[in-house]
Amino acid sequence: MENLSFIDSNASSRSNQIKYNVQLLRASIRAPQGVLHVSRRHIYFVMKVSTGKHYRIVERTWTSFVQFKQTLLTILNPGHECNGICYALVKSLRCNFAKPIKQASFRTKCNIRLHHHTDKAIALFLNHFQQLLDALIVLLSHESFNCQKMDDVYQVLDDFLSDDPM
Repeated sequence: MENLSFIDSNASSRSNQIKYNVQLLRASIRAPQGVLHVSRRHIYFVMKVSTGKHYRIVERTWTSFVQFKQTLLTILNPGHECNGICYALVKSLRCNFAKPIKQASFRTKCNIRLHHHTDKAIALFLNHFQQLLDALIVLLSHESFNCQKMDDVYQVLDDFLSDDPM
């Protein structure tokens, strides 16, 4: 399969650069034999990254999503000239992994924190990670953001959605 890039660097505008759709299909647990306690690094999310004609299946661990978030936060650090969208994005990213848990009851919160490999916890985060990717793609497709850091954000997203494991 050809190496598809998320970014069309020859496009004349940002809205033309964003050319893929990302859909989280499922999550699976793959723990090595003999492992008694499943951790988040054993939970894999399967994504379908597609254009109109081509698609590829990409797998990322829960840990990869956390690294993705941390990389975005590093890029969007305060102190650069921006029209304010980066500040809002940073604020959203900082709390986004706790957001699904905040919406649950106290008992569910405790169960998710202690047993993050349950079907309920995985389904909750599968939906949340899908919303995160959708929001990021919509944000990056807008023309009105005049920030020097957006090219770096494009590249991080492209790397995250690439065929290569992280």
